[in-house]
Amino acid sequence: MLGKLESQKAMKIETGLPPTVSRKGHTVKRLRLTYGPYPIKGANSKEKIGNGRSMDPAGTAFNYESADIPRDATIITSNSTWILKDGKLADINSGLYNHHLLVLDTSKSAPTIAKCANGRGVQPPGMSMFSGSSEDQGGAFYSTPSGEFNSGYYIGKNDRIIMLGDVVNYKNETQEVYHLSDIQYIEGKASDCMEAVTQLWDVKTCTGGMKANPPPKDVKQYSVSGSEMTIVQDGVFLAFRGHLHDGGVALSAKINGKEICSSFAKYGGAASDPNNPGEGTINEMTYCYPKEPMKVKKGDNMTLEASYDLEKHPLRKQHNGNMAETMALMSIFFAGPEMK
Repeated sequence: MLGKLESQKAMKIETGLPPTVSRKGHTVKRLRLTYGPYPIKGANSKEKIGNGRSMDPAGTAFNYESADIPRDATIITSNSTWILKDGKLADINSGLYNHHLLVLDTSKSAPTIAKCANGRGVQPPGMSMFSGSSEDQGGAFYSTPSGEFNSGYYIGKNDRIIMLGDVVNYKNETQEVYHLSDIQYIEGKASDCMEAVTQLWDVKTCTGGMKANPPPKDVKQYSVSGSEMTIVQDGVFLAFRGHLHDGGVALSAKINGKEICSSFAKYGGAASDPNNPGEGTINEMTYCYPKEPMKVKKGDNMTLEASYDLEKHPLRKQHNGNMAETMALMSIFFAGPEMK
């Protein structure tokens, strides 16, 4: 898909950090890797910076292979984001918008957990997502919050790990960002461990695939409901977390007609359009953690629904004057005994 990419080593490696999770009978290690710096072109710049294609007309995109990510390791948690030189989060308060940062294992394929009525798998095609973030910062969890549930994301000894990043600069001067990954893991393949994954499921995936959802004309408050999906693997949902762009309020999930998660957008800080600030920009989406991993079986059904309030939360304005899309994705964290 991406062909040969430059391999980049971390410019800073921090080891020996105290882990925040544990696993009985195993030693959990924690590692922080910092890559960069990466220049992000100014708002008025026509200069070509970065080796990737941005999803925003004024964005700067980078694609590279990530060296130093643990191999032959069972990942319990991983958090990847953009930071500034001083270690602070690169966000709209510093004039930067994190469109996305994805860390992928291209040696693994994404398993099919649910299917649409037409038989198509719900998961994005191709490689397996390992970590990532966007303007609504968050991490990947491959176990329960304590880490004790025996599941994890295994990275093979020779797996290829790549990063896809895209950042928009609202200031006229070039700014620099760094990619920070904070990873907690067990060396090797943990014994009797269920394989866990994270996937991004679009609300409208069964009726058009992963895409931006344009708002209806002259409507400020509305919702977007997805078609019913059928679970095709026995397993457990470990957590859920929505991903919305400015304008979004919440993203909910139902299993067999019962709501089991509502992930809410939290707004704050500066707005991307100072002339129409609303309540700022999304800087966080809440997680849903079941008290116990939520068991599901083949044949169960699931639906997603996103809600919006464009009066209270205006769409993000792009440099070309157009309004950004209203994406609606649910991050699901799932573990199964026979993942395939």
